[in-house]
Amino acid sequence: MRWNRLFWAFALSFLPTVLLFMGGLSTLQTAAIVGGLPLLVIAVMLMVSAVKAATLDLMHQEGYEDPVINIEELPDVDPWSKEGMALATFEQLKDEAVDAADAERLALNAIWKLKRKIRQEALSRGNSGLELGEAPEEMVMELRRLTDEAMQAKERKLAASEAAQKARIAFNELFRAKQTADAEVAVS
Repeated sequence: MRWNRLFWAFALSFLPTVLLFMGGLSTLQTAAIVGGLPLLVIAVMLMVSAVKAATLDLMHQEGYEDPVINIEELPDVDPWSKEGMALATFEQLKDEAVDAADAERLALNAIWKLKRKIRQEALSRGNSGLELGEAPEEMVMELRRLTDEAMQAKERKLAASEAAQKARIAFNELFRAKQTADAEVAVS
């Protein structure tokens, strides 16, 4: 084992020493580059195979969907212009309005579920015409709380919808003004 290490130590130091004496530093540099080219090819092949393996692994993950970008969906408006900023504001407010509408829908569904539960409670007692006042107090309190939440959600939805509508109108005005200005420039 010891002789093996000594052999390789002398062999690896002998080659650069001979190259230095034969042609100087430039010969040694050229030999290093020529010797490193096969390693470069191997490194490139390793990178390509790593990317392929990662892509293949990603495709086999549960819930993976291949991302697709539809160029047609991209706006014709420069996102850094006034029109683009107005469009981005509108999109943000529209998303907020949609979220508020979803929250209202969830609140109304919760009310309907509670009313159904109150109705089942009445039927289990044998009362077919159970009035709200005869329902258990905790159910009445829950119904009032859910009704308040639904009203607040509706107010948020209306406010968000109005803000989104105003943002859309502002975007339309800016876009029309830009089109008019572009048309005037094209004519002159």
